[in-house]
Amino acid sequence: MESYFKSTTITNKKVWEMIVSKLKKENSLWDHTGQQCEDKFKDLRKHYAKARDQNKKGSGLPIVTCKFYNEMYDALGDKPALKPVSIASTLKKRNQLCTQDSSSAASVLVGSSSEGDSERAL
Repeated sequence: MESYFKSTTITNKKVWEMIVSKLKKENSLWDHTGQQCEDKFKDLRKHYAKARDQNKKGSGLPIVTCKFYNEMYDALGDKPALKPVSIASTLKKRNQLCTQDSSSAASVLVGSSSEGDSERAL
């Protein structure tokens, strides 16, 4: 099923509906919608990420867990989706490049206006 979530041709909503369909086949008493399952998963993922981040701080506080922590770890582990690679350094580089580009553009503009003036003087 995980590959379906990565698919570009099937929507996540459709995947959750497929999961619900399988669960209903296995248990006729299953009475939840795809949206309810997706919401529950998002909530579990949020609590798992919060617990995992707290545990990584190493602040001396007791280990924090959440419902289905081990199962969520098996499924998600330390995937970048839970904690994206730091973007602050790339933003800083981008800002520096923009600043350099702006100053280069300004010097080109200043240089071109003075060239135009010298051509007019001739």
